Amino acid sequence: MAIRTICMGLGGRGRGWVRDVMRSEVVEFAGMVDPDAERMAKAAEDLDVPPEEQFSGLDDACDKAKPQAAVIVTPNVLHDEHIDACLDRGLHVLAEKPFVMKRDNGEAIIEKARRKGLVAMAVQNYRYSGPIGEMRRMVQEDELGEPTSCLVHFSRMRPIRGMPYALLYNQGIHHLDSMRYIFGDARTVYARSWNPNYHDCDAHTSCEAIFEMVNGVVINYSANYSTHGPNQPYGGVWRVECARGTIHLSPTEKEGELWVSREKSELEPVRFAAPAVGANGQLLVDLARAVHEGITPPTHAKDNLKSLAMIWAIVESSQTNRVVNVRA
Repeated sequence: MAIRTICMGLGGRGRGWVRDVMRSEVVEFAGMVDPDAERMAKAAEDLDVPPEEQFSGLDDACDKAKPQAAVIVTPNVLHDEHIDACLDRGLHVLAEKPFVMKRDNGEAIIEKARRKGLVAMAVQNYRYSGPIGEMRRMVQEDELGEPTSCLVHFSRMRPIRGMPYALLYNQGIHHLDSMRYIFGDARTVYARSWNPNYHDCDAHTSCEAIFEMVNGVVINYSANYSTHGPNQPYGGVWRVECARGTIHLSPTEKEGELWVSREKSELEPVRFAAPAVGANGQLLVDLARAVHEGITPPTHAKDNLKSLAMIWAIVESSQTNRVVNVRA
């Protein structure tokens, strides 16, 4: 039986999630929630959603639509509060990144979901983008021999306000979660985080970090929201060095191009497959399997805290100027 699901938050990303829920075969669209009347009206017109499926608040949606789950796409700094409220109403939760901003809140949410028998999982859709999954397969199947190091570079111009460590919470979490997905958990980090003086922003928008992963791979993460050069792909530019070759993600300006050079050979393109239902559709499939079959989803809250812990370790290292253990 399809899971009755509401979508909370109707920004551009939120409207996209409404479409994904509407087209999914494993969930049933039960309505959308946003306190902004103008934003609601625009979304309702664009998505052809009738008045009876429009709600200004969670309580009204729960009382009238009787949902079983919620996709949370509200502003990042409100995720903790909205996830908690949904769990209190007995809803399974699929929340956009960052799942939470604070470790204590995340731990409390995990315990509440466990106690209530509810699923709480994060939107880490880059895992299902295609190239990230193929990189993981190549590494795990030892296709190019032992991986030794990785360079991840990301640069875009994006002035942003009202969010601490904006780069890391807004975009970096995708890169960090992808690192864990490919190589396993992180052990230590040495990092610096800051905002350039010329950048009109009230948060940190630049980061240089060196991670040592549990499997010994060293990752150099260089990222910023303050470039004056061409914007790079959202997924970043990756170079993975292995014993018998190198993996290259997005070496050109095109998002998601995957190439490999085997020992001294020329670059050759790598084919990969993404889920037929799309990345968000696959996350909904994961949610349904968790609800109906008890299968732990790959991006469940407890796992996602290990990715968020990489952010918290970057912050601590930058503040203390020392190597920090990554603690989930």
